[in-house]
Amino acid sequence: MASSSPHHRAAVVAGVLLVVAAALCSRGAMAQLTADYYDCTCPDAYNIVKNVLIEAHKSDVRIYASLTRLHFHDCFVQVTTINKR
Repeated sequence: MASSSPHHRAAVVAGVLLVVAAALCSRGAMAQLTADYYDCTCPDAYNIVKNVLIEAHKSDVRIYASLTRLHFHDCFVQVTTINKR
């Protein structure tokens, strides 16, 4: 198996996170968020996401800023638009 470049891995991680963020945002603006949502269904979710982000940060130190910007541009704008209807 050929090893992929750090940029390719960062792009794949960012793509996966984008899909997850889009799926979470599409659940609706009225959904109630809770810190313990995955405690029963996927107890390791927090650690999995944390480890993926740590690895992504090693490849691209701007990943945290990119994800924050992604969240506000994709999720916040959609919620604001939905609330204006």
